[in-house]
Amino acid sequence: MGSANRAGGWIAAAVVSSLAMGCTPPQRPNWTYGLPFCGNGTRGSDEECDPPGPQAQCPVGLACTATCRCAAPCDCCASLPTRLEFTTHLGAGSCGQTAGAVSVVRDLACGGIFVGGGQNTMSLPWTMPDGVLIPFQVTACDPGSRTMTLAAIPAPASGVARECTAAGCLVGPPLPVPNSAPALSSCIVTAFGLAASGTASCDGTATLTLPLDHEVFLTGDAAPTVSGVQPCPVCLQGRCAGGANNGLACRAEGSLGGDAYPTSSDCPPLPAQRLGGFAATAEVVTGPVVAQAYPTGPSGRVFCGYCRNQSTSAFAHPVVACASDADCHPPFHSCEQRSNGAFGPGGGGVEHITITGTAGGCLAGGAAPAVTLAGGGCVAPSFSGPVNLLFDLPGPETLSLPGELRLQ
Repeated sequence: MGSANRAGGWIAAAVVSSLAMGCTPPQRPNWTYGLPFCGNGTRGSDEECDPPGPQAQCPVGLACTATCRCAAPCDCCASLPTRLEFTTHLGAGSCGQTAGAVSVVRDLACGGIFVGGGQNTMSLPWTMPDGVLIPFQVTACDPGSRTMTLAAIPAPASGVARECTAAGCLVGPPLPVPNSAPALSSCIVTAFGLAASGTASCDGTATLTLPLDHEVFLTGDAAPTVSGVQPCPVCLQGRCAGGANNGLACRAEGSLGGDAYPTSSDCPPLPAQRLGGFAATAEVVTGPVVAQAYPTGPSGRVFCGYCRNQSTSAFAHPVVACASDADCHPPFHSCEQRSNGAFGPGGGGVEHITITGTAGGCLAGGAAPAVTLAGGGCVAPSFSGPVNLLFDLPGPETLSLPGELRLQ
């Protein structure tokens, strides 16, 4: 318990003190989420039905789901659910891609987090481990629409703030980001900057808002006594190897599979290795997400514009999100990203980002259908020069999270 309290208190204090909480940028209007024509009352050529149209669209005994398919009616509200849990699984294959005007630039791995503009020099993606729990309170379940309203789970009164979704709660253990140049390997500590929220349907669709704060630690090899380069301290045989809590008790969290050693929220990196932090509000859905770059300022391929002084290259502080130069005022008169495109290196020509989540099945009766949550948002300039340089910020962020949903 002693090591858990030290780790939890240290991480929470670092995240809260180092980031401008409540200043996470809004979604850009050029991001499109979900199934845009499902639910407009008109049955499209690729839809079996379209709610809230008449159930006669489906054969007798079937109902129209939130994904415009006919399925057996699913009523999860009758059991008076109080909690919805999403648990991550390791990803496999591709859940999306970035593309230029004529060709694909790179695939976006399932279970990966991609950050930054086209000149990002840090290795991507970050990988979300297996077994990370993201829970929500069910504050309402409408039996008519069979839709649930979701709110954050509060942080515990003591110990590590994990397995909760309020501001300051950790999102899984620290994420190792190995680099081809080992000295540039880093460790990312992710927490909720604001409370998470969302909605879900009984038939297994979900839309979640995840305001994420990322703390960047330039660690190189954080556990030199362990074989190989370990970007984050690791939890081996119940003890931390490396980092601020070296030698103290720990609980391993999740797995990256293969030979990867387990990281733990009980084993944070050293405070002196912190480079800085940045915030991004991601909306994730069990459906497709598309982002389209737009021309603004001197740039032709911007996904996330912020007002900038072209003469000094500095961004306005506090940050000012923009869609065009008309949204900006001197001396920060130009609407820009740090650089064109997305997810470098070699991403300067990216004009389109597509990533796709998948819906599960009926959540009634204790079922735990497999889903993929996918989405993205914008990362504002961090006001840490090294972080902006390494991750090419401001710029876009996308993530895909395979896993399962379960009602309690």
